[in-house]
Amino acid sequence: MAERSDSTLNERVKVLLSTLARVSNRPVTAIELAEAMNITGTHESRRRRVRETARYARECLGHRVCAGSGASDDCGYWMARDADEWASYLEAARNGARFRFAGIARAKRAVVERMGKQQRLFAQ
Repeated sequence: MAERSDSTLNERVKVLLSTLARVSNRPVTAIELAEAMNITGTHESRRRRVRETARYARECLGHRVCAGSGASDDCGYWMARDADEWASYLEAARNGARFRFAGIARAKRAVVERMGKQQRLFAQ
């Protein structure tokens, strides 16, 4: 986010929030938001800029912007309707982080184990 000016980022946040308010009956995809924000580039770079904008709105400005998760990584964005929905979203994000950290720990152990077996094999 550092390479973009604050005014550009703040303008994107305004468009993000107004789009989410206008389309309140369903999650809005990252590509739809990118089009509304006039973000150009590759499909993935457009989605990345939308993620950055949503994260900034959520983490720096305190807006209750929720983001879906799923296999496509583009399940959409929406505004939490109330404090309960926001709390549920945060709890789901916290649980997702726990699973990711557990997966990282398992991957580290697997690599250490594999390297240990290779070292024993070559030591013979």
